[in-house]
Formats: sequence, C-alpha cells, structure tokens
Amino acid sequence: MRKILSLIFIVILVSLITFTALQVLPGDPALLILGTESSPEALAAIRSQLGLDKPALVRFGQWLVSFVQGDLGQSIRYSVPVRVLVARALPITLTLALWAVFVSLGIAILLGVVSAAFASRWWGRGVRVFSQLGMAVPQFWIGILFIQVFAVQLRVLPAGGFSGPRSLILPVATLALPRTAVLLNMVQSGLANVLGSDYIRTAKAKGLPWAKVLFKHALINGAIATATSAGIQLIQLLAGTIVVEQVFGLPGMGQLVLTGVLQRDLPLVQAVVVLVAIGIVAVNFTVDLALMLLDPRIRFE
Repeated sequence: MRKILSLIFIVILVSLITFTALQVLPGDPALLILGTESSPEALAAIRSQLGLDKPALVRFGQWLVSFVQGDLGQSIRYSVPVRVLVARALPITLTLALWAVFVSLGIAILLGVVSAAFASRWWGRGVRVFSQLGMAVPQFWIGILFIQVFAVQLRVLPAGGFSGPRSLILPVATLALPRTAVLLNMVQSGLANVLGSDYIRTAKAKGLPWAKVLFKHALINGAIATATSAGIQLIQLLAGTIVVEQVFGLPGMGQLVLTGVLQRDLPLVQAVVVLVAIGIVAVNFTVDLALMLLDPRIRFE
C-alpha cells in the first residue's frame, strides 16, 4: 500500500509540475485559436470558455478532478476531446514499445546464452562486439538505413505512415536494435557473474548437462538485472519514441505531444504527459513485482 500511495503521489506531482511549466510558455492559447485580428471581446469569451480567466490553482484543481473522472479536456488545436486523440495515438506507441522490448529481449537472451556458452569461440566474441556497436549507432540513422534498404531498394516494406501492421515492422526493428545491444550486455554480465558461483561449479561437478546448468540454473538466477533493464527500456520507449515516429511518420503519442507543444495546446500536452507518467509508474510497479517473483528476498521499501 505504501508503494501504491507513493506512485499516486508521483503522478500528482508530475501533473502539477507539468501544469506549472505550461503556464510559463510564451503565447496566448486564445490568440492561437482566434488569431491576432480578433476583438478583445472574442478573446475574453474564449479565455472564459477555456477557464483561463480563473486562478491557476483553481484551474489545476478542476483539471485534476476532471482527469480522474475520465475527462481529459478539449484540444485547442484539433477542437476535439483529448481522449479521442489519445485513443488514436496510444495503441501505436504501445505496440511499438511492447514489440520492441519483446523482440530485443528474445534476441538478447538467445545471443547472450550463445556468448556465455562459447565465450572463447569467435562467435562468442562477435556477439560482444555486436553489443558494443548496437549501443554506439544513433537510432535515427538506423531508421533511415532501414528505409533505404527495405523500402527504397527492396520495396518489401512501407517507408512511412500507418496503414496496418506491416507499417510497424521497420519502426519496431529500429527501436529494438539498440535495445537488444543494451539487454545483451546485461544478459552477458548476469551470466558471467552467475557462472562463476559455487553452486554452478557444484552443478557441473555433479555431472549435470551443460545446457541444463546454463538454462535452468544460470539464466534464471541471472535474470534479475536483465528484467530490471527490460523494464527501464520499456519506460524509455513509452516517453521516447518521438524520434522514430518522426522518421517513419507515425501518428503516435510522441507526434501528438510534439504538436501540442508547438501549438501551445495546453490541455493536450498536459493530458499526454500525465498519461505517460501513469504508464511509467505502472511499468515500474510491474517490474518490482516481477523482481519479487524472481527473487523472494526482494521486498518493497
């Protein structure tokens, strides 16, 4: 309960910080809607309609109550409820983030086991070199390279936009490649630490098959750092797919919040930021539960 209450406090704090930060942005939302040629009476009317004529603390309280009730406000830029825009963009970003983490985790575990099992062979060393290269290559460059090869040269996948699941293959691969390198590093480190443990030497001395020692004993016990890193990668993707969405022209949450910031669409930006914060604390809580299942000695502080 203490953990849940602390997460709720974090979400409220994020929403307050976001609301306060948006108040100091230059520009008047009423002028953005009506234009600079509008009359003072029309500007006053739209400010009253948006609640901009009320004290900031009152507006924040009203927004928070409405948000809890499921009302995310009205977008200034699009003149539609924010929840309609979020309902269109959120599935794209969630699909990108989840598939990128699942793909990178699967590949990282496979290559990490190969690297640990054949550490002295050339392919074991090659896996370690790949992990370093994957973390060094810029993500946007990977996306542009994939577009050039698979969309322009081979013409087997769409270059951008969203027209179905095929449109997400290249973005998912772009997001997964650097994260595979990060997770692979964690798998290698975890296995290296575990394989030097006394109980692993005992298992090998008892004559257990190497595959059983590697998968049943070493991999599971070395999974804590990997699970933590995978959760961190998912958290980063929930808030950080904006570059890939820009490269591939995907109408996800990153594009939505960027448009909101550029257009000073305060209700849209605030709702999206708080929703992302809720997603982050939910993932964090889930990772904590997963770590407790992997190691019962771990407890919440």
